[in-house]
Amino acid sequence: MGVVIFFTISAWFFLDKEQTIKSNFKRIWILEREVLFWSLASMAFFLVFDRADFGIKMIARSVAPTIMGLW
Repeated sequence: MGVVIFFTISAWFFLDKEQTIKSNFKRIWILEREVLFWSLASMAFFLVFDRADFGIKMIARSVAPTIMGLW
């Protein structure tokens, strides 16, 4: 799974002919928002279907998935 994600992100960065720092940071921001969205969506799923594992730790990991190592 990680290899697929790595190659997808790499291809995404190399597809653009003109690369600037600003455009790369913009793409990184878009990816971070997508990761945050799916993290919060999975948190909502666990809230509805699996309340036993739901807690403050799950909320913290869902709000900051990249920093907390959720993915």
